[in-house]
Amino acid sequence: MLMLTTTAVRAVDAAGTNATAGAASPGAPLVLPSRTAWPDKIFPVVDYDNVPLAQVVKQLRNIYDGKFDMVLPSHWDGGGENILPKDWLATPITLRLVNVTAPEVFTAMNMYFDVNETPLHWELTANGDRPVAVLHVTVPPIPPGAADPKGRCVYFVGNLIGDGKINGMTMDQVVDTLSAVYEMSFKEPASEVMQAHKEAQLIVVTGTEVQIGFMENALRALNQKVSLERAQNTPAAPAASAQSAPVGAAKSP
Repeated sequence: MLMLTTTAVRAVDAAGTNATAGAASPGAPLVLPSRTAWPDKIFPVVDYDNVPLAQVVKQLRNIYDGKFDMVLPSHWDGGGENILPKDWLATPITLRLVNVTAPEVFTAMNMYFDVNETPLHWELTANGDRPVAVLHVTVPPIPPGAADPKGRCVYFVGNLIGDGKINGMTMDQVVDTLSAVYEMSFKEPASEVMQAHKEAQLIVVTGTEVQIGFMENALRALNQKVSLERAQNTPAAPAASAQSAPVGAAKSP
């Protein structure tokens, strides 16, 4: 958890307008347009503990009586084809501030985004004479294929094959089991990532690193299951008779 505690130090520009001094870079105080008068109301205590950004925005609007506007990014839904879904306003915010103005709250949020490597950044600007806080997303929408590239692996499962009862599994049982555990975990058809060549006893997995790793773990678990069952069902070797002569011992005439 990040906790930022600060007491505001303000600079007055040549026109006498309260402004937060500094360059407009991540974590630096925000520069205000000189012609725009941001509300100078002091916020005595800011105490956010994993509060969603949408709730922070709503509280700031209420505290400052809507004296500035906000432009916020929309939820990336993208139809599931071109961009990665992301609800930026669900981003949790954890801040503790003392005696700050609205611009200093936005500056502190930028610091929070910076240290948490969250690709968001507030810009304080104006629409005519109306103060506006614009929340930028600093990364473009990412195509799913580019964000999580796919690979392909081939696995021989002949060591698992047996009679399907006490001596291993049938090929159909292997495929059905892998499909069931995959669909249970990923909530999607296993046929999207897995193909089987029954005659060659091969499983082909085409997917992301996470999907391939999951299938490898599932195959490893099946191997342990079959090995344990085979050990339990293998008849024990008969004990040697106490009266039998040692191997290689001479017999009495």
